[in-house]
Amino acid sequence: MPAFYGQDTIHVSKKLTINAGLRWEPYLPVSDVHARGSIFSPAAFSAGTTSKLFVNAPAGSLFYGDPGIPRAYTHGSWLQFSPRLGLAFNPHGDGRDSIRIGFGILDDANKMFFNELTTNNPPFVDNVILNSPAGGFVNPWQGYPGGTPFPQPSVPASNVTFPTQGQYIVWKNHMSPTYMAQWNVSYQRQFRGNWMASINYLGNKSTHIWGAIDLNPSVYIPGTCNGQPCSSFSNTAQRYLLTLQNPNVGPYYGNVFQTDDSGNSTYSALLVSVQHRLSQGYTVLANYTYSHCLSDYDFFGEVAMQTFEIPNNRRADKGNCLMNFANNFSLSLVARSPVKGSSVADRILGKWQISPIIRAYSGLPLNPLTGADNSLTNIGLDRPNQVLANPYPANKSVSDWINPAAFAPNAFGTFGNVGRDTLAGPSWFNFDLALSRIFTIHENFNAEVRFEAFNVLNHPNFDSPDPYENDSTFGQITSAEDPRILQFSVKFHFYTRGHK
Repeated sequence: MPAFYGQDTIHVSKKLTINAGLRWEPYLPVSDVHARGSIFSPAAFSAGTTSKLFVNAPAGSLFYGDPGIPRAYTHGSWLQFSPRLGLAFNPHGDGRDSIRIGFGILDDANKMFFNELTTNNPPFVDNVILNSPAGGFVNPWQGYPGGTPFPQPSVPASNVTFPTQGQYIVWKNHMSPTYMAQWNVSYQRQFRGNWMASINYLGNKSTHIWGAIDLNPSVYIPGTCNGQPCSSFSNTAQRYLLTLQNPNVGPYYGNVFQTDDSGNSTYSALLVSVQHRLSQGYTVLANYTYSHCLSDYDFFGEVAMQTFEIPNNRRADKGNCLMNFANNFSLSLVARSPVKGSSVADRILGKWQISPIIRAYSGLPLNPLTGADNSLTNIGLDRPNQVLANPYPANKSVSDWINPAAFAPNAFGTFGNVGRDTLAGPSWFNFDLALSRIFTIHENFNAEVRFEAFNVLNHPNFDSPDPYENDSTFGQITSAEDPRILQFSVKFHFYTRGHK
């Protein structure tokens, strides 16, 4: 992962300073040392083109060694440049206030874990599920065609057999790295007594957020076929898109999750801050942020399923980000005991340091889900219909945070009218406290005594309620964060020849 960064600071005048930089960081996708994995080409599937490496592979599956397939199964880019620019302006020239403006483009680092499941594609991994084997645990492979499939060769033979309904995790041919354009404007003012206040606007736009799409969802077919519904839970496999397109080759494919780089998010925030720098025995910092984050999906770490509800309709998932805290307040203080003197009381009460931290923020967004594949797409992210204007009960409680009567399951073959992350969980408040002091025992030896209390007030901070409409506990809160926790510690410091 090579990178290069250069910058320059330009002092235009006593009042204005400019900082400019440029970062070069190429996107070089990771590859498996054994070249395991595959891609799925819709064009090759339609044309009936098969792999030259594995002769029994279904049409559309291509591997490293086939023409035009890179070892990483996706192409990188060497031309990745990220500019940065910052301005600092002191309006009065006395250094007591400043206006700062910043802009930068930041590339995200390549996630090595993101595509780890691509190494599980057939024919490299054969995941066999045996339901009630005839020979039980004594001889589980009794009656299994061909007997035990293990051990498998580390390098599959060119004529290896491919399973039907195989699950594939595949790379998009060209994946663009995620990047964020970030900007901010702030005004800071220092007052007497070492106080400083600031007001800041923060904004960013993230582009090419990585996720996944299913290239082989089940297609809902309305009406009846031979006296039975054309679409049901029992004929999901027969309604796979690739099976409908090619009944001979399509049954070799189950879910085909392909990496996707089309996600977007935006963030805007107003941050107000007040700070007292360490003097007169104390320092304090208080922040309040009002913000809003929107995205069409959130990054979850690896390709394992489709990341939005409706096939080929990402816009329907545009909503609040998973970590959207609309209101966020924090206060921290470090204060030293003002008691000084040589009396016994002074020695007991002096040199103590107290450090409280208070934080409060509004509830996290909550994504209501039907809990069943009523859309019959085999994606499993259906959201219900909201049938009442107010989704919350008149009096919220732990056992009744969301009103179940406000929702109904989406009808078969349809999607609900509820947007992603439209509900909100409970707000959060926490007060932590630390009390510490260093006792000098000898010039080369002292002891630090520290007492800490987490969630001092034992205030209950509840987790989000059950979001699944088909659960009996839908809308109920069934767990909470830690109660009050007390901790006491003693740390000894030894000094030898001026070294700690």
